[in-house]
Amino acid sequence: MKTLHKLIFLALTFSGLTVTKAQQSTSKDYYSTVSNYNFSKLWCADSIQTQDDGIKIVSPEPLGFIGDSFQRFYIHYTSVVKSKTNPYVYNVTGKTKVKNNICTFKGTIEILKAKLYKDTDDKRYKQGFIECQVAFYEDSTENSSGTIKGKLKTNYCIDKHNRIYYDAINLVADGYSNNQCETSWTSFKTRKSKKCNWGDFRIPDSKELDSGAGDVVINHKFITFGWQTFVDSYSADQDQAKKALQLEETKWWK
Repeated sequence: MKTLHKLIFLALTFSGLTVTKAQQSTSKDYYSTVSNYNFSKLWCADSIQTQDDGIKIVSPEPLGFIGDSFQRFYIHYTSVVKSKTNPYVYNVTGKTKVKNNICTFKGTIEILKAKLYKDTDDKRYKQGFIECQVAFYEDSTENSSGTIKGKLKTNYCIDKHNRIYYDAINLVADGYSNNQCETSWTSFKTRKSKKCNWGDFRIPDSKELDSGAGDVVINHKFITFGWQTFVDSYSADQDQAKKALQLEETKWWK
């Protein structure tokens, strides 16, 4: 199944679940330990596996916005590699897209903080989160390029064999999100900055744009700012939804 359709199926199957338990529990410092893990696959992988039933789904492309009009912002990591000299730094390459403008970028994700929850939503796993500093630099020779700097929070889990995973334990729960990134994009040319946020399944600090409770519901005031195909992909009209989904799944970064 395609990503969006798979999530619809899962949501219908497990509707009514909410993210409540480990997310609200106390935590302990885990910073020194996470240096032993490789988090790259939590940010850049072809698929993710749900811990509940082992189902693999296509990794979601982040949902994002830029500016006061909540213009849709696309970002895709083409490569994330753990530094050989600093275990807390990851070298990132990728592309961004706003309207029809595509920019390449290079930069880093640096882990600044790591916690492990004392409680867990699934006793087979430990759960925790890392907080990171993001610094991406778009190619200054390209149109409408700039710097992207801010913070990223990623939820992870660890199995009994000490293997780390993307935390998808509550994937079907209302309000689920991961890889929440809050940044500021600053133009090389004008030096003016805009809020630029993105994340998996939900976008942080986006209540004006996303009025949904359990799932993303784009405010009608902002649909024309790049969100039409996303909205149409959930249409009751199957032909319309199919066409929109194909556009949503276009690999624009290639």
